[in-house]
Amino acid sequence: MPRKNHKMVYGRLLKTDKSFSDLKMSQREKIAGWLYEEYLSMFKANGNRYSKRFDDVVLSNVYDKIEQAEICPRQIISHPTQRTPNRLN
Repeated sequence: MPRKNHKMVYGRLLKTDKSFSDLKMSQREKIAGWLYEEYLSMFKANGNRYSKRFDDVVLSNVYDKIEQAEICPRQIISHPTQRTPNRLN
């Protein structure tokens, strides 16, 4: 069964299952830099110890930066571990 993978956002038709590789190189570099900065600050604040809860905090902060830079709205970016239930209309 085919999925709908495009949506009208801000008057433009956007791909809803956009992945990191679909972004422009400059956008990917920005996001990679933000991830590095966020993880570095978490490690410095917690004495170089890693915890899985860092991931949620870091990703939330980076998603906020992505939205502010208007790279892509949060609801459009797909995360590989998130699954959306199929709904019949």
